[in-house]
Amino acid sequence: MRIIGLVFFFLILILLFVLAYLNSEMVHFDYLLNQTELPLSILLLVCFLAGVALATLSYTVVIFSLNRKLDKLTSNKRLS
Repeated sequence: MRIIGLVFFFLILILLFVLAYLNSEMVHFDYLLNQTELPLSILLLVCFLAGVALATLSYTVVIFSLNRKLDKLTSNKRLS
């Protein structure tokens, strides 16, 4: 099973390198205070990582909220 996972990982890695090579053209990117030219693959990677960070942050907030509710419920059950 571990070998299948490694083969799958390397296939995804090769696919990512091919996509990065195919999207190597420079694009003009304007952001709040500045502008720059970046390769499209780098810009896509940055946007993807920003999305992952935002999703992780929102997931963490939900998990902490649920843990607080669980702690409150278990402490109420111990008291009664």
